Amino acid sequence: MAQKLKLSDPAQLADGLYSVGNGLYLRKRGVAASWYFRYTENARRREIGLGSASRLTPTAAKRLAVKLRADIAEGKFPGHEQQKKIVPTFGQIWERAVDHFATLKAWRSSYTDEKWRSSIRLYMLPTLAAKRVDEITRDDVISILGPVWQHHAETGRKIRMRLEAILDYCEFNGWRTGDNPARWRGNLDQVFPPRVHPTTHLMAYPWRELPALCQALSESNSIGFKAILFGTLTASRANEFVPARWEEFDFDRKVWLMPRRKDGKDYPHRVPLSAQALSILESLPREGEFVFSRLGRGHISKETPRVLLQRLTGKGYTMHGMRSAFRDWGAENGEDFVLCELALSHAVGNAVTSAYLRTDQLDQRRPLMQRWADFLLPDGYSPARLSSASA
Repeated sequence: MAQKLKLSDPAQLADGLYSVGNGLYLRKRGVAASWYFRYTENARRREIGLGSASRLTPTAAKRLAVKLRADIAEGKFPGHEQQKKIVPTFGQIWERAVDHFATLKAWRSSYTDEKWRSSIRLYMLPTLAAKRVDEITRDDVISILGPVWQHHAETGRKIRMRLEAILDYCEFNGWRTGDNPARWRGNLDQVFPPRVHPTTHLMAYPWRELPALCQALSESNSIGFKAILFGTLTASRANEFVPARWEEFDFDRKVWLMPRRKDGKDYPHRVPLSAQALSILESLPREGEFVFSRLGRGHISKETPRVLLQRLTGKGYTMHGMRSAFRDWGAENGEDFVLCELALSHAVGNAVTSAYLRTDQLDQRRPLMQRWADFLLPDGYSPARLSSASA
């Protein structure tokens, strides 16, 4: 609560906020003291800085406050003309907003940041990039969500929530006022149904049929097939193994130090490498920094394993389905539950359990992953070494 200012010399004041009257305040922090003017606009309290108390005397600050109150009484609110000139476009501000959310919410995974940015680029920027944020309307939001919602309601829901957050950020910074056009309740819920299609789970590959598939994959020198096979042997996600770099592998200890953790932990997930997984790595040319690359230039697309897998099987299988098959195999064959969950880089149990489980049990997971590899490729993996020309 502001104290009543009694002293004329701000330098003599203790730290705090002091009320002068007529909306004028003095804030003292250490050796610095500044004047502020508070007023109400559209039922919201606003505050603008008037300047340092070392340059603006109490008398001059009071006169300025009286003038500002007179302007407000005539409907002339402080800074309106200036704000009209500096309101940014959506294209200018969205990255700053995402950076703000990443810091504020302490996103633990780069996956979240990547999803936010890719959805904004794909769905929002074509419509909103050149628009000032104070000119974005509900019709703009509907035009963005309409083509998505009918067949991908869950994607539409995420886009709407992200756009609402960005527009809230803009309002907080004074770049727009009024209702948020991306708000759901009492707004977009009158336009879009909550869900169009029920949630469906990704198909799990029948684990008993996996050896035949892996044998077919092993007979090809396709870089994409090698990537699928390696991902299956290590029970890893496409986002984890496709961008793998050679520097992540410790061949002496036969372990992959995978840093792209979905759980956001700041240390690598250690993946024990079976003999078959090591053979795949040995068959690849070491040109460039990426393991699964073409002619040493970048890594293959993260969509390549899914596209090739579906083309090969004629069904909608994904690498997630291969991880599910590993889990089913483990359950059916009496493998340890905790070891299987750790192999999948899953959190085990509740927060209390996780706090006491302070090891990733790498040595215990080594025989587990070798048994899995021997099930998939009982005769091992020994294709001809992939040359740089065929990569």
